[in-house]
Amino acid sequence: MLYSSNMENILEVKNLYKFYKSFEALKGISFNLKHGETLGLLGPNGAGKTTTIQILLQLITPEKGVVNIFGKDAFKNREYVLQRMNFTSAYVHMFGALSVYENLKVFALLYGIKGSEKINQLIKEFDAEDLRNKKAQTLSSGQLTRVMIIKALLNDPDLLLLDEPTSSLDPEMASKFREILKEVRKKRNISILYTSHNMAEIEEMCDRVIFLSHGEIVANDTPQKLTQIIPDHTLRVEFFEKPEKIESFLSDRKIDAQLENNILSIITADEAIPILLQEMYNAGYKIKDISIDEPDLEDVFLKFAREAEKK
Repeated sequence: MLYSSNMENILEVKNLYKFYKSFEALKGISFNLKHGETLGLLGPNGAGKTTTIQILLQLITPEKGVVNIFGKDAFKNREYVLQRMNFTSAYVHMFGALSVYENLKVFALLYGIKGSEKINQLIKEFDAEDLRNKKAQTLSSGQLTRVMIIKALLNDPDLLLLDEPTSSLDPEMASKFREILKEVRKKRNISILYTSHNMAEIEEMCDRVIFLSHGEIVANDTPQKLTQIIPDHTLRVEFFEKPEKIESFLSDRKIDAQLENNILSIITADEAIPILLQEMYNAGYKIKDISIDEPDLEDVFLKFAREAEKK
């Protein structure tokens, strides 16, 4: 996805602190979200993601710091800011005894939207006519997620906060959700703050990613650049037959590896791979196939999580 540093900031967080008695949930974090950008907010449980979102939604107040949304102090312009925002999460539920339409009507009134035109438009846009009269408590997780997207778009938000939106969905429904969200973003050019434990999803959806650890930002960059933090790649070499004296070959070069079914797996730096393959060729090993697995965002997440556990 494209990322431009010239986009206007929709959200600016500066030096944000939040304490719960003696526990520091946020330790002076600062970041921004640009117009039309999707920003991933990642970190292990307890890192401060939920606290950050609750502050942005003004459900809790920070001890210190500034939150500017749409160029205004969020806490001094609460009504203006919240009217242009919305939020959805896998953990948010609707009124079970009410129908989908009745639920959407309640939310529309809360957002100051009169009449049914907007509700009907979104129900049609998201192919949810069959859900209109169903009780919310009878919806599957996939159906509920679709309705929650409709709810989140009722007020035509310029800023959308998504907290683990696909955590309760099966892979097929999660894929459909992402396609819907991509289409929504393309049509409406909205800015999105996105939390998820699904690293592949974050790589697919986000222009930029922030990692939180113990209430501090430890990384802030594009997914592609973040994966470069980890230099090692996994090299898999398949031989036509079991390679003789491969143990000695590896031991001489101080290489740790695993050999299984004529496939040798080695974790090594990217720049070392061509040299290693050339040395195998020179040693007379007959190579059938080669594959290289590059680090992904999940590897980066695990790296930061392990470092956090050591603190």
